[in-house]
Amino acid sequence: MVLPASTLPSTPLSVAAITNTSEDDYGFTNSQPNMLSDQVRTSPTILDSDLQSIIETRLRPMQYARGSPSSHQYSPNTAPPPVKEASLSVASLALQNPFSSKTPTLFDEPQLFWKRYLLSLLPAQTQADLLVTYFFENINWIYHAIHAPSFRAQYSMLWSKSVEDVDLIWLSLLFIMFSLSSLYIPAPMAEAAGFEVSDLAALSHRWYSASRQSLQSGGYESKPTLIQLQVFIVTQLYWYGTKDIEALNTHLAQAIRQGQALGLDRESPPSISDCLERELRHRVWWDLAGADTFQSLCLGRPPLLQSHLSNVPFPSNCNDVDINSVCAQVKPLNEPTEMSMHHFRGRIFKVFNKLWLDNGANLGSHDFVSSIDAELTAITDQFPWYFKDPARSVESKAPALPPNFGFVLWGHHLLDSCIAVQRVRMYRPFLQLKAGEMFQRCVAAGSSTLTLYKALRSPDEARFRRSDKLRIQAYHVISAAIVLATFLLVEQPANAASIRHDIEMIASDLQPPAPGTTEDKRSIATIDDGLKVLHQILSISDDKAYNLSQDTAGPAALAPGISSVFGGEATARRYLERCAFKYLGCDDVIHNGQPMASATSASASSWEALMDPSSWGEWGDGFWAELDLAMGEGSGEM
Repeated sequence: MVLPASTLPSTPLSVAAITNTSEDDYGFTNSQPNMLSDQVRTSPTILDSDLQSIIETRLRPMQYARGSPSSHQYSPNTAPPPVKEASLSVASLALQNPFSSKTPTLFDEPQLFWKRYLLSLLPAQTQADLLVTYFFENINWIYHAIHAPSFRAQYSMLWSKSVEDVDLIWLSLLFIMFSLSSLYIPAPMAEAAGFEVSDLAALSHRWYSASRQSLQSGGYESKPTLIQLQVFIVTQLYWYGTKDIEALNTHLAQAIRQGQALGLDRESPPSISDCLERELRHRVWWDLAGADTFQSLCLGRPPLLQSHLSNVPFPSNCNDVDINSVCAQVKPLNEPTEMSMHHFRGRIFKVFNKLWLDNGANLGSHDFVSSIDAELTAITDQFPWYFKDPARSVESKAPALPPNFGFVLWGHHLLDSCIAVQRVRMYRPFLQLKAGEMFQRCVAAGSSTLTLYKALRSPDEARFRRSDKLRIQAYHVISAAIVLATFLLVEQPANAASIRHDIEMIASDLQPPAPGTTEDKRSIATIDDGLKVLHQILSISDDKAYNLSQDTAGPAALAPGISSVFGGEATARRYLERCAFKYLGCDDVIHNGQPMASATSASASSWEALMDPSSWGEWGDGFWAELDLAMGEGSGEM
């Protein structure tokens, strides 16, 4: 569609002109009845008359649907009137707004329209500065796909840049940074910048949506760029926090295809001489490969990539300030940097990827799994001093970390948690066949993760509970706690009381404020649901009887709710119907000198489902009842 010259203004606007709103304007007021409770600005941002006219014209069908007059003034920060209870039917709407192929719509607008619309969703510059700073100090360390100095240089030029010159793909990256920061930033800090605490939850979702729209309007599907892959990598944290794993996997497949289109799966050609670009290509590739392998481990599906065959160099051990377009000052591995954890994570997940050789045909081979574990051990034995066991570091008088390098300890915990959980997953099919050896390996893996967690916590417990890094990586903390707690509590080891105490400690650390005690409406689904799972597991130790009432629906009723993590409702239902202790392969307690269950009753697929952190807590009461009875019988004879 070709717009007339009068459609868009002839005078170029700057970003600051579009977002020019006083800080005092931020806050919610009920003075306008047609504004939603998630409103941020008390007065709408005034768009230029031409853009306002376009929006009013294009949104007229939506106004009919809401029963609002066609003359209603619309701006991005003003919510439309609420839908009336007597909603229009499709036929009525079609009669009121007859279809015409000549009537322009929002979908017909040029990229410039979307640039101006999306830029109008930016907060005040001082607020944006805070959100960007918070992201780099508290969030970026988990993936570190963004090179902070180069991003800040681009960000500093944003506000004086002409709207026409704004890169929508880059803007998408900025919006997802806003989204994550507003999801996790402490309420007092947000209030000091002029945000209403009650608005933060809505803002996080709004900026996430703006990020997706920026990608779409920027044409990311037809012309892949490195920046849009950075957007995917960072957005994973939003999907984990909101438990939208289905969206994560959908976009993961697309990101991998786009990465291959950019040639990231091969070493950069000599034509790419920019040192920073080459390094970012390595970072992004191993982040994509790691995400793919991690999802395969969680969901029990073959990975999309055979990254164990990749010859792409691992991320260099350097800080962001050590690398620019001209040169890179790579540090030795015994010197901690911002990329140390990511270098070793790439190596570890390259080994994990081998588990799916021949589509996982060797997962039932003890020798094969042991060889994978040996490769992991070879890497962990090479860990530098800052990734060693904290107790050993004290004994060997290891040097102290540099100031502001506390993220290295969190990175160590993240790495060790992944390794420990995967070791439990790898060996679970063999717990019955080689009970003693495999059991001890699983216990050792669990003890390692809990030891590191307590080492992080012990110096200042109150400060640890307030740590933003704890909440931001809660998905990994809770997943590790649940998988290991389930294994340890079901097996009832000698130190079960100590393990129970540790799990209660984790649950207490992540406990959110009681409802109604704060105006903060933000809720991290991973934390909320994860705590329910932990409390359900702890109930095994508390209750001695798990008799179901006659009207209990049973585990199968949960199938629709967990279908997304089991590849469909039918698969989920089959699993839940088998989710009884006798199918799990760990019921070989000795009864009068004879095993109560033969080795042939072990089911590796059942263990796969049991140890899948995505599904714990989804079991019905029927499973816990059978589990309790089986454990009671076994403990009585031991």
